[in-house]
Amino acid sequence: MTEVDNNDIALAIKDLAVGYHTKKKDLVVLENINLYLRHGELVCFMGPNGVGKSTLLRTIAGVQKPLAGEIKIEDVDLSAISIAELSTKMSLVLTDGINAGNMTGRELVGLGRYPYLGWRVDFSEDDLHKIEESITLAQVSSYADKKVHELSDGQLQKMMIARALCQDTPIMILDEPTAHLDLNNRVAIINLLKDLTRKTGKSILIATHELDLALQSADRLWLAGHHVPVISGFPEDMVLNGAIDSVFELKGFDLKTGQLKKKSLGKKVSLQGSGYQYLWTKNALERNGYEISSESDFQIRIMASKNLSWEVENKGIVATNTLEELINYLNQQKF
Repeated sequence: MTEVDNNDIALAIKDLAVGYHTKKKDLVVLENINLYLRHGELVCFMGPNGVGKSTLLRTIAGVQKPLAGEIKIEDVDLSAISIAELSTKMSLVLTDGINAGNMTGRELVGLGRYPYLGWRVDFSEDDLHKIEESITLAQVSSYADKKVHELSDGQLQKMMIARALCQDTPIMILDEPTAHLDLNNRVAIINLLKDLTRKTGKSILIATHELDLALQSADRLWLAGHHVPVISGFPEDMVLNGAIDSVFELKGFDLKTGQLKKKSLGKKVSLQGSGYQYLWTKNALERNGYEISSESDFQIRIMASKNLSWEVENKGIVATNTLEELINYLNQQKF
């Protein structure tokens, strides 16, 4: 494990083994785990299905006991922390469905204050302030008074994040927070979590399969594979050293570019342009089997003036108004 300042560590895991106790022997799922989670850090925990990610999360959360090793929260051993105290140290957002009855979003968020309430369950001014602050931070103000059953999947997930914020713990753990969400909501959730680490200083650990989003957003990855130790590192380092490719055994995805691998037809074209128009033109060409090369008789220029268009020069100049027209024209040519 890389040496770091102990005061900077929210969660430390040392020589941990997780799994299940049976009558005959312990069933070890993951072992020799040495990891840490810094304050104000977004960590994405990744690995193939069935590798034991949920088992490790449940162990960290105190739901099941470790088989060996230790877990420390802000330098205090997890085994020495009571359930009541743990609820002020760590909040969870799980994928399980909730039965909120006729509850509003604001009332759901308010559940996050229960670890701090007495038996009379009276909200103080500080509690009410924390509820409103969490609603604002999670960007759910516009629908906080809707009934929970009226919320979309994306809205409900943000509301659950607001409830975890309201619990006011230094550590937040989320299990597949973007599961079953569309692309727009997946991006919104990841961006929100990234933003929250910066604004609140909380440590956020999420188990996810969103490799593309994790590579662009996470401060650190925890990577679990079958029959290998869980490793931790800077996302880009884990791309360059091959760790991600070896664990996921990626097929058809190029980690160097972050895109699907595209099969070349051996036809080369040159491309002149810049900005996002260049990137999407290049994507369309490569997706259709064309290789970008300066050594080609077909020269394509992106004309990004008032109206976007493309010119192809080869024994003359042909203009096209869409990428579809460009590809159709190239498909008719002899290379």
